[in-house]
Amino acid sequence: MPRPYSVVLAVMLASACGGSSDGSDAGSGTDASPSAADATAATGLDATAEPGLDASLEAADAGGNSGCAAAFAGCADYLDATGPSADRTVSFTCCQYTPKCLKIAVGQSVTFSGPFGFHPVKQACGSTPVIASTSSGSSASFVFGTPGEFGFFCPLHGSADGTGMAGSILVE
Repeated sequence: MPRPYSVVLAVMLASACGGSSDGSDAGSGTDASPSAADATAATGLDATAEPGLDASLEAADAGGNSGCAAAFAGCADYLDATGPSADRTVSFTCCQYTPKCLKIAVGQSVTFSGPFGFHPVKQACGSTPVIASTSSGSSASFVFGTPGEFGFFCPLHGSADGTGMAGSILVE
């Protein structure tokens, strides 16, 4: 028989990741995604907090070095989506992005698709701010007009240093 606290922990984790205790992923793939308030209630973290751009983006505004760290989010190999008919969608659930490392051409867009209420997306690094912090809805697209590497992460399950739920878009 499971210990009571292990059952509570399993339900809390499932709630924080948009699923249910039965293993289904109730929050993904629809526009009726949970709100940021639901994510805050489930995790105890403020999903609506917007502390501003990461320090590397602020450095870009000040003319400083804004590049991502080498192999940001562990990305050494990138899925090539530079072709005109390539799928440039980054899907996510708890707690990963697919694909995690994506290569596109200058001027192309990337669509993030998943439950932003449980997995807000935020840009961690890059030469210019492109990925707007998004914490509601289930789909958002961003156009990349300059070359470089653009790191992104979920503030609830990842970090601006590329650990946890994070990924990278390489624009050539």
